[in-house]
Amino acid sequence: AKAAQTVVTLKPDTIIVDIGANDGTLLREFSYLKLPIVGRELHLIAFEPALNISVDAPNCLIIIRDYFKAYSVTDRAHLIFSAAMFYSVANPQEFVQDIKTVLHPEGVWLIEMGDLQAMVENTAFDFIGHEHVAIWSLAALTSLLARSGLEAWRIERVPTNGGSLRVYVSHQGSRPVEPSIAEQVAREVALAVDQFSRQVEDLCEALRLTLTHARRDHQKVYLYAASTRGCTLLQTAKIDYPLVLGAAERDERKWGKLVPGTSIPIVSEAEMREAKPDYLL
Repeated sequence: AKAAQTVVTLKPDTIIVDIGANDGTLLREFSYLKLPIVGRELHLIAFEPALNISVDAPNCLIIIRDYFKAYSVTDRAHLIFSAAMFYSVANPQEFVQDIKTVLHPEGVWLIEMGDLQAMVENTAFDFIGHEHVAIWSLAALTSLLARSGLEAWRIERVPTNGGSLRVYVSHQGSRPVEPSIAEQVAREVALAVDQFSRQVEDLCEALRLTLTHARRDHQKVYLYAASTRGCTLLQTAKIDYPLVLGAAERDERKWGKLVPGTSIPIVSEAEMREAKPDYLL
């Protein structure tokens, strides 16, 4: 929210759209702002199709319980956010074209998504998970945007989710393209992407060997949290019960179930502590 306010001047009747708004946390940051004209406020629009999520809605927030489509926004948006969701889009070109239709001539679309560079350099293959199967290079994203008349003009690398890119996008030619774009493309070109699968295999083999030795020495291993990204690690490395005896989880709705794709039981943190494990993974 703070980053967006450095590139778009907020005025009464400014329209802000958050695609994949979850519980409304991001848009609430804008609902707290006090604008100078009494009785006028920002117009906030949240797209959130998940009906099991409660969106905390201030008076100025419109909630659309559906996937993002251009026809759902009647006026041009000055700010559009898509944080940690663009890599889940089934038809990226159609999505970008809808952004083009909705975006104000002077507006900015902020994309935040997994960073290919961080994934490769850190062997962080758990970036790839259920419904999060696309990791965009900036070069590929730039090509996609150009086909709809949009342009990335600034990029920032941020630590969110183990490494993310924050991409600033506007209509082609509306803002000067900053050096950060060419610099990031150059960094990605230099990445050893062709060695990535070998690095993943080596990491998984080393982890499995460590756990096998622990099992041989009668040491107990538990997972700390039954997490989404943890599933990617476990399944790729072929780690299952009894190499890991259980997964400690705070969310009691998961207790008594199994970690997906494995036979590892999910237990409470208290049960894990009673077991006195030698290792937590």
